[in-house]
Amino acid sequence: MAIFDIFKRNKPPLKKESQTTRVVVMNTGNELAMFSDQTAKRLYTDGYMRNVTAFSCVNEIARTAAQIDWKLIRQTRDGSEVIEQHPLINLIERPNPRQSQAAFLESLISYMKLQGNGYIEKVGPKRGMTRELYVLRPDRMEIIKDPVNYVGGYIYDIGGKKVRFTPEQILHI
Repeated sequence: MAIFDIFKRNKPPLKKESQTTRVVVMNTGNELAMFSDQTAKRLYTDGYMRNVTAFSCVNEIARTAAQIDWKLIRQTRDGSEVIEQHPLINLIERPNPRQSQAAFLESLISYMKLQGNGYIEKVGPKRGMTRELYVLRPDRMEIIKDPVNYVGGYIYDIGGKKVRFTPEQILHI
């Protein structure tokens, strides 16, 4: 198997049953509209998990970025100063009971590299400091559009169970 064989079509093109088919046929000259039947999960599995080069590159980038010594810096009149103690530093160092800072950042950076989006659930009181952070899978997230605020919320689908989040509960990177 050549390195790019995973991107070749193994199936004949599907006939598109849509009102836009005539427009597509007119533009392509082909009776069968061509469109991808790839899902994010399938692309992730075929393009990342089964491709040693892609797997190695993404993991190396994520591991390296997760090892950066992050600093909280305050701007002052004379320049800037590093803040040694702050609740935000504690949160980043231990984002949740199940993950270290490095594991959290590796996960987040991997999703961002593979799918172009990162979603972090903020857990804590409605008012006050966030207590925990959790990385959520981008392929399970749906953005609820809002004509005024652009984002009206998020829906996270876990095996058919949908969890709704307000825009304030999710940090979308």
